[in-house]
Amino acid sequence: MNTKSIVVFSGYNNRALIAFFRTLASLDVPFHIVASDSKDPVFKTTYKKHVIATRKSKLLDKDEIIKILKHFRADSRSELLVAPSTESLNRFFLENRDFFEKNGVFVPLVEKSLYEKISDKKPFSELCKSFGIPIPAEYADLKSAPVPFVAKPKTYADAGGNHLSPILVHSEKQKKNFMENEDSNSYYYQEFVSGGSYYLLFYITKNRKVHKFSQENLIQQPGGKSIVAAVGCNLHHSKAAAKFQEMLTGLGFHGFIMIEVRGSIDELRMIEANPRFWGPSQFFVDSSTNLFLPFLKEYGIISDLEMNGRSNVSEFNRYFWEGGIYDRESMDFHNYSRVEFDLELDAWKSCDIYRRNDILES
Repeated sequence: MNTKSIVVFSGYNNRALIAFFRTLASLDVPFHIVASDSKDPVFKTTYKKHVIATRKSKLLDKDEIIKILKHFRADSRSELLVAPSTESLNRFFLENRDFFEKNGVFVPLVEKSLYEKISDKKPFSELCKSFGIPIPAEYADLKSAPVPFVAKPKTYADAGGNHLSPILVHSEKQKKNFMENEDSNSYYYQEFVSGGSYYLLFYITKNRKVHKFSQENLIQQPGGKSIVAAVGCNLHHSKAAAKFQEMLTGLGFHGFIMIEVRGSIDELRMIEANPRFWGPSQFFVDSSTNLFLPFLKEYGIISDLEMNGRSNVSEFNRYFWEGGIYDRESMDFHNYSRVEFDLELDAWKSCDIYRRNDILES
């Protein structure tokens, strides 16, 4: 069945990668890892045996990467399929797509222009608005934005190539600091949406078949960073989810995508989209909807029988990453409280994504 060899660049988005490795290992699918450096967390797992090379530079250097991949191709005699694991990696391979494809290295992503339209926050926000999907209220400029608000980068990087991230501004002091230290022209400004936090997760095939899952996020790192605790929900069966599906399939999008929405369940607003692997991927791997399976099936890695035979519910009914709680008091709670968390702590810990047999060191 195998027509391509899977290559994974590790060292970043590690929670998603460990979930992907677990899926591949459970299917006995061969895979090959290019480590970021000697301190890559993959070396603290049983998957270190799959490392075929360790990069000398953490920068995505085209010459170094093609040298590694050409050497491996000479041994494997197969085309290589690069896992779409991180934003920077995806953009690097899209920018150099023709070069890599001529060398037998393929990335399972849509064309560059569509990818950027979805991944860049401002274009995707405008796209959703034009499609009748609610977005947070926007302010004309920084001065008119009342706190709290969110400063969102218009594009992935500024004119100098520096990666930009959203900045939550909760006070006048923070607003003043933002005005003094950031280039306001690189950002646009939206209201801060409180209430529930949800992820809609899709894998859409090239023939428009939609595989989906959703989660309600309960605990999050401050500043809108990583999710550390979540439970399943049925949002992927809602009219809101159907609207996103219609838009994405109409655009010809295929592949992985996570869409964050926030607010009350009957008045959700689109926050952002990430067309790649996502940190809490272990949750859908543990569910009855492992979204890695249709991806592997679509690219000829597994058969229909293997895909359909692996959709079993496991013992884990929550997502939890205890290591992400680096400062307990600063964590953001959504429709959940610290008191509830303390009462259920043992149940949460039993689902910790790193308390499993494939982790050699924590």
